Amino acid sequence: MHDIELKGKKSSIIIGDGHPIIINCNFGINSYKELNIEIEKIEKLFNCTDTIPNTIMDLSLLNGEFPIAQYVSNNFGIPIGIVPVYGLKNDFDSETLIKLIHNEAKKKIAFMTMHFTADLDLYNKAVRIRKIPVTSRGGKMVLNNTLLHNKKNNVYKDNIDTIIELALFYDFAISLGTTFRPASILDACDEIHIEETIRQIDLANYLKKKGCKVILENIGHIGLDKLAGHCSLLKQAHVPIMPLGPVVLDSSVGSDHISASIGAAMMGYFDAIHIINVITPAEHLNSKFTYEDVVAGIKAAKIAAQCINYSKFSENAKLEQNIYIRRSITKKCIDNEMICSRCKNNCPLK
Repeated sequence: MHDIELKGKKSSIIIGDGHPIIINCNFGINSYKELNIEIEKIEKLFNCTDTIPNTIMDLSLLNGEFPIAQYVSNNFGIPIGIVPVYGLKNDFDSETLIKLIHNEAKKKIAFMTMHFTADLDLYNKAVRIRKIPVTSRGGKMVLNNTLLHNKKNNVYKDNIDTIIELALFYDFAISLGTTFRPASILDACDEIHIEETIRQIDLANYLKKKGCKVILENIGHIGLDKLAGHCSLLKQAHVPIMPLGPVVLDSSVGSDHISASIGAAMMGYFDAIHIINVITPAEHLNSKFTYEDVVAGIKAAKIAAQCINYSKFSENAKLEQNIYIRRSITKKCIDNEMICSRCKNNCPLK
């Protein structure tokens, strides 16, 4: 495993097998009219220690701008990530993409999600095999661009050497985005999913040999019955893993934060997760998440992270020990009740 450092303006984080699981939270706008609403949510999160994420990704769809990334970096200094193609229109060319990556790298972006495996041969197979071929917004944009320019390789593969040079010079991590992550647990580990995963692993090995910092993204929706086997495959990359979810039930709509926290905790049990992406209850219900949605997602993700960290790191185990000791001394299982209303004088702690 290659540990990597994600650098922020004020604080940095090391991720890898020997380090605690961290939490990433995604924000984004499609119009500057929405910016103040997103900033207000972020301010509230950072005003409460229980809801502060370790990293934030700016998923804004604006023309070459990532205002949330700059706001968070300037005001809170934590590591920030972006998806470069989100700042571009579908007809972008190589020069435009490289210029954007260069500009954002100069602003000290810590990691960038790039869809090197948005390949037309995989897409053509997915159309035949799946009911929902693609769920990745960034991957879809790269596929569209390949078709528009009538090219064999996607724009990332065409420019991989230049991207490596920029990543090494500016010391940002390349996060290998997944274009064909399953939209349903029924598609998990199908031919398309496995083939893309193998291509991601090959790319991770290639980029590592060049000296790049690499993160692997993957998963999406997957049932618990397939999770152990797929985690074994992901670990072959020997790089930090930042999955999307995984959501372990398609029927958990409205409670996808719970489904995803179960999936993330299980991936931790299999030593196959290093960054948990926050999934909100409204993941498949609304395109705009409320502050309450984000808080619920962060709390679920933090519970999953603590489940994993508790079993691996003594400092995290102390938190659980302290709660146990406090309850034994106060004789209260519910903090704000002198006598539990459910048990009354028959409380077993007394």
